[in-house]
Amino acid sequence: MAADNMNDDQKGITSFFEEGTVNVDNDFTPSIPDNSQFYCDAMNDGNINMALNNVKPELIVLLGFSDYGKSTFVGSLYHYLLKTGSIDGYELYDSDTFSGFERRFYLRNIKNDPTAKSKILRTDDNDEYMLTLTFYNRSLREKKQLILSDRPGETYKKYVDTKDVIKNDESLPRAQRVMILIDTTQVENWDILRGKFKQLFKGLKEFNKMPHEAIYTLLFNKIDVVNGNAALKASFESSKQEIIDFFSSELGIDDNNLDCRELDSKHTRNNEVFEKLVKDLIKKDETSKNEEAKLKKSLDWVTEKIV
Repeated sequence: MAADNMNDDQKGITSFFEEGTVNVDNDFTPSIPDNSQFYCDAMNDGNINMALNNVKPELIVLLGFSDYGKSTFVGSLYHYLLKTGSIDGYELYDSDTFSGFERRFYLRNIKNDPTAKSKILRTDDNDEYMLTLTFYNRSLREKKQLILSDRPGETYKKYVDTKDVIKNDESLPRAQRVMILIDTTQVENWDILRGKFKQLFKGLKEFNKMPHEAIYTLLFNKIDVVNGNAALKASFESSKQEIIDFFSSELGIDDNNLDCRELDSKHTRNNEVFEKLVKDLIKKDETSKNEEAKLKKSLDWVTEKIV
């Protein structure tokens, strides 16, 4: 259909995809680089600025290899927030990436189905990975925006095998929190896993991608499976401190200051560890409040680091 023959509504739809949408809070018109992208799907380092508003975002990076449970955790987080509505006074009221969350929630549920095909049980290497959540605390009159980076495990494998691709990672060095997931069902192969993580950290440090002031959390995921298997539990208990010592050394953090948690990310009902983690992620600290007061009206956080 020729542009001259379009009615006003049709022109608006075309304009949306070709020219981008106006972000009222930031007063700029971002472009959408991939016209095939689903509306409200996950984003990437290049177009995440579309989701920015006048609230200082907190970037949380999930780091781990394939099948460690990163997307399962994100899907459970999404479901938990939808179910509870609010936590510690912060109500979930918006997201620019609902479709991205729905996909992860679907994968989370499929993983609980023993008849599911294994080839569809995880995010693909080509999937977008940035997800946003926006909260509002009525009593404090405060907004809180989280951006979660859920890169596929295959991406981190590429970081190990081909270090040069690490230089394109713009989100990790800007993270306020890095959550490292360990598959506790595999700790009996800790020597192999340690070698993979050691190569990963070596490359990240070489390209200066490790955020020095971030909060690092070590999540021993799938603890429910381990607790139900005596042999796995014994292997985990015997290796746990060695694993903590390794990550403490690689991150330059004292053992006592490394945030370590044993997590069941599939089952959220009556899961106090999961609920405590969600509260910690949403809680707004004084540093964020002070920085927010100085936040520029328009901020490109990918090319200009928030200080």
